[in-house]
Amino acid sequence: MNRIFFFGCSYTHFAWPTWADLVGVHVTGYDIAQPEVQNHSCVSYNFGVSGSSNSAITQRILTAHAQYGFTVGDTVCVQWTSKYRHSVAKTIVEHDRIDYSDPNYSVSHCFWQQVTARHLLNKIRSDCGANIFEFDFDAAESDKISDVTDFDAHLLHIMHSHSSGNPVWADLALEGGHNWGEDPWYTQTNHIDAHPSPHHHACVARAVLHRLGAGELSDRAVAHSEAAQDLLQYQWNNSEQLSDSHNHAVQPTGDPWCDHEDWRVLTQVVRKSYVSEIHSENGMNCEPHEDGGAQAIQRLLNG
Repeated sequence: MNRIFFFGCSYTHFAWPTWADLVGVHVTGYDIAQPEVQNHSCVSYNFGVSGSSNSAITQRILTAHAQYGFTVGDTVCVQWTSKYRHSVAKTIVEHDRIDYSDPNYSVSHCFWQQVTARHLLNKIRSDCGANIFEFDFDAAESDKISDVTDFDAHLLHIMHSHSSGNPVWADLALEGGHNWGEDPWYTQTNHIDAHPSPHHHACVARAVLHRLGAGELSDRAVAHSEAAQDLLQYQWNNSEQLSDSHNHAVQPTGDPWCDHEDWRVLTQVVRKSYVSEIHSENGMNCEPHEDGGAQAIQRLLNG
């Protein structure tokens, strides 16, 4: 493996380490305590963007292929997002996301973006010979668009019933050892964020590596995931105290984002401090390297 590229939505690039970041740790040998220690025979790029539709993901794949030129020896991992997302190109790498309730929303657009995405990815696969691994986001969302202006019941039925044959997120997580009932993060935080926890991502990373034939998730990657989980827990505990001290009462049935605004801001420290160090600094929208960030986080976790 010479290079590994990741594409997807917030399930691929988020405020804390995702499956892609952890696979990147695995293949590059990144060490939290010694960020200068890298396996320079492999470079990792994370081109995921939160909120991306599948058309936006496809555009970034094409842009990265034009910029870096996928070849034999490269691995390209694509996490397709919800098939019902709709976005419009703003620049070559930026897309404006359109809400379900927008009158310009088009079920047919989402249908054709699925067809185009699959066609283009197959063309890239045949042209360059790279190892391409795909999996799908599997949550059904057709109920959210039942009253939109441009509603096409026939296309919606086709989209809803179509199976790409790709593995899906939930199955990969289960395959990697994740059990919702044994992941206390969600219940402790009253689902403050529905995105997968670092532990959840580690399970998906483990399954992806199995599917790629790239061995067991390394101890370094596991440590990276655990450090991020510990940091999030630390931030949660302290932001809850901050909220209480500022008379921001925590309402179990209220909006958790309002109850823990401090925590939401603090989570950005994770990626800015050490997640970005895993990936090449030359990637599209990759965070810049910050010297000493990893050591600072480690000192925080060590108390």
